[in-house]
Amino acid sequence: SYSKLSQNMTGQNFIGIKHGDVNGSWTAPSESGLLRSEGSPVPQLMGANPTVIFRVSEVVANGTGVARRSEIDAGTRLFPVTVAGFKGVTSAQFTLEWDPSVMEWVGVDGNGVRGVSEGNFGTRYAAAGKLSFSWDDPEGTGLSLNDSTTLFSIVMKTVGGGGLESKVRFSDQPTIREVSVNGELAMMRTEDGS
Repeated sequence: SYSKLSQNMTGQNFIGIKHGDVNGSWTAPSESGLLRSEGSPVPQLMGANPTVIFRVSEVVANGTGVARRSEIDAGTRLFPVTVAGFKGVTSAQFTLEWDPSVMEWVGVDGNGVRGVSEGNFGTRYAAAGKLSFSWDDPEGTGLSLNDSTTLFSIVMKTVGGGGLESKVRFSDQPTIREVSVNGELAMMRTEDGS
């Protein structure tokens, strides 16, 4: 970045980084053929594919036996992201966000889903309460999961005082919500937790 330029800068090299669009399907939108999801400021193309649902909810890690991470202790919570209608999914991406004055991101608890690892998460804005997720089926054939399967869980530590609450919600910044089924853009519905 250059500030207060007083002359031309020649011979400079820049790298452009495109956030999102895991399947290369983005085109400039037109007013026809767009559907605005409830709660989403971003138009989504309406296709013939079914809707894939992503949900996030809270699990108190010590009280359920769900946690598999040895470092989970009191004051730490697991927020599983579960799916429904996940049939032939070839890619998915979104951002999860929360209030960083209430919770702090600790890590990811995988569920053994094909191709999902810590490398699928963008942590650059985690301290500001945003975690990006981007996944492509490594086999390229489309992955199918049973309804209510946990795709992954994020591990959070409570840092705020008693009585505080924070939504963990799906967002489009910095990574827009998008899912593809059999390589084609599909409808996506998201449900937030707290």
